[in-house]
Amino acid sequence: MRKKRIFLGVLSPFLTWTIGSCAAVGLVSPEPTAGLRTSASEFQNGRRAADAFFQSVDQMPQVISTGDGDTLRVRVDGQPVTVRLACVDAPETNQPYGAEAANRLQSLLPAGTLVEMRVVDTDRYGRTVAEIFKNQQSVGLQLVAEGYAVVYQDYLSGCAPNQQAYLQAEANARSHQLNFWSQTN
Repeated sequence: MRKKRIFLGVLSPFLTWTIGSCAAVGLVSPEPTAGLRTSASEFQNGRRAADAFFQSVDQMPQVISTGDGDTLRVRVDGQPVTVRLACVDAPETNQPYGAEAANRLQSLLPAGTLVEMRVVDTDRYGRTVAEIFKNQQSVGLQLVAEGYAVVYQDYLSGCAPNQQAYLQAEANARSHQLNFWSQTN
C-alpha cells in the first residue's frame, strides 16, 4: 500500500495537470499530499514512474515560446497555455537585468523543449502558475541560483518541497553578486 501512495503522491501534480489541461483556462491546482514522506530513492523511483507515464501517453508540455524572465507559453494537448514560473520573480524586460533574464530563460527553454510542470495556482490574469522542470531540474531554481530571478517571498509556500533550496540559492547569488545582485542599489 505504501508504494502505491508514493506513486500517486509523485504523480498527483502531473495527473492534475493532465486532467486540468482538458479545460485549459480553468485549471485546478493540485492539493498537497498530506503526510507523505519519502526517501530519496523512493522519490526517484516515483519520478521514473512519472517519466514512464508521460512517455507512454506522450503528453508532456512543450515550450512554444518564452516572454520575460518568468513567463512562457507551453502547448498541452494541442492547446497553448501561458505559464508564470512559481515562487520566483524576474525583472521586467525594461528594468535592469530584465533583458538578460528573458534571454536566459529562452536559452534554458528554447521552443520545442519538453518540460514537466507542477501546477501551483492560477493567477489573477488567468495564467497557470507552475514550477517548470527540464531534465528533472527546476528552471525557476536555476534562474534564482544564477541571479536572473529572485525568490517571490509572498508565494514561496507554493514551492514548499523546494522552499529551502530557493532561499539558499538566492542567498548564494546575492553574496556572490550574480547578475541582478551586482547592482549597487
